[in-house]
Amino acid sequence: MSILNVRLSPEDAELVRILRDSGISAADVVREAIRSRAKRVRRRAAVDTDALLDEMVVRFPRRGPSRRRPDLTDRHAVRRAILAKLRA
Repeated sequence: MSILNVRLSPEDAELVRILRDSGISAADVVREAIRSRAKRVRRRAAVDTDALLDEMVVRFPRRGPSRRRPDLTDRHAVRRAILAKLRA
């Protein structure tokens, strides 16, 4: 577990004192705020990733028919695929 030091303005320090007097831990408030903000950032990053992938598909379409991959459990098929690739 890491420790985080935060400088508070006088107004924020007063708010922390009010919370403490009410029995609310400042550490709990900070943890809740961090989790909430991180959750929003994760959601936004996921949306950005989807948009990026869509853009890549549009900009770089597949060319030609896709080649079949050899059965990776069949060493002879893998050997033939490697030799064919080297000869091409």
